[in-house]
Amino acid sequence: MDKKQSSEIPLTGIFPERLAQARKARGWSQSDLARAVWGETVDKRGYTVARHRDRVSAYEKGATVPTEQSLRELAAGLGVSAENLAPDVLAERAFSGGAPTIDIRVVDGGVFLRVNVLTDMVTASKVVAVLDGKIR
Repeated sequence: MDKKQSSEIPLTGIFPERLAQARKARGWSQSDLARAVWGETVDKRGYTVARHRDRVSAYEKGATVPTEQSLRELAAGLGVSAENLAPDVLAERAFSGGAPTIDIRVVDGGVFLRVNVLTDMVTASKVVAVLDGKIR
């Protein structure tokens, strides 16, 4: 299982697509990823198999999303940040939490900004304009 630097893997799309992209960029099967993240177990027949291989399949199909811990473990196993691997999942969790938060993290040469604050449309539009580079 060959590991590549996270900066070599441009990830696009939503979590299921990004997970598959990062896994395939390493030449890993779903079992390889599960083995790297969660290890191995012996099944009922006595075969050594990747633990939680079915989870990887379910995540890539979009059938379910990982827990916070599993997301962090997957990202670490793939050598990418959780923010880069699943920005949509993390954003959904931030907005569903209800509590106002502002989080700034350095991610892969940039800054990941997450804002979960109830505000008026004028203020929100100004923030978006600043991020788009229209206001300095």
